[in-house]
Amino acid sequence: MSTFLGAHSPVHEQLPTKRKRSDDEESSTRKKKAPTKVPSTRKSRAARESERLYENSIRAIEKGFRALDKRVKSLKWPDMNDCILALAIDAYATAATENLPNVFKLKGMDNGFTLAFDLTMAIADISYTDLEKTAKMSGWGDAEASYKELDRVLLSLIPNREKPTANNQPGNPSGTGRPGTLHQGWTYAQKMKREKDRREVRRVRRETTQDWVSIALAELKEDRDYLDAYGIEGYFPKSIAALEGILSEQSFPGAASPSGGSA
Repeated sequence: MSTFLGAHSPVHEQLPTKRKRSDDEESSTRKKKAPTKVPSTRKSRAARESERLYENSIRAIEKGFRALDKRVKSLKWPDMNDCILALAIDAYATAATENLPNVFKLKGMDNGFTLAFDLTMAIADISYTDLEKTAKMSGWGDAEASYKELDRVLLSLIPNREKPTANNQPGNPSGTGRPGTLHQGWTYAQKMKREKDRREVRRVRRETTQDWVSIALAELKEDRDYLDAYGIEGYFPKSIAALEGILSEQSFPGAASPSGGSA
């Protein structure tokens, strides 16, 4: 039997025994391995509930507005019976105030004052319609009482919103003006579609802008001037004065702002 040079019996090395960790060391290790919690970016349930109420309210007021428009569209002129049954502007103004309970609900919810303000502005948008739809639309009815109530609610919400800085003022908004002479040949359906798109643009702009004061003021004054041309008065005078006061204070700090009166 041959013998290999350098061959030797294997040496069994003794492995070091594993030292038992103390309770303090194990506790420290467990703490280090614990996963880091990432702050949740999900909205709270309260925030989701207030936004859901706001969105449902927007859909409800649009549905009610379209229902009134359909009643006007079905009238046949110059049928005398239809003339008697024709809607006036107060039908729209009164229907608008019926949506105020949801404004009051939003005031007590998460992010409620901002949503309540935007909802009240959306309600103002549907508190009147094309005043040339019918012969009675602007010359009949009394919308001033409804506008006074809407004005009181909007005025109460203004102080609870954070005032934008002067650098955020974009000036008068554009792209949402009322139909002009170029739209005189449009059909009733075309005009109503344009009005719906106009309200949608306004709503999205209000929801996304930081300068809510300038936007709200420009919209209210535009609508006030439109109604005033048809002899309809009392459209949000106190809210307009309060918003003008905020802008005046930003432009001229320390200057006396016009009083919008108390709600």
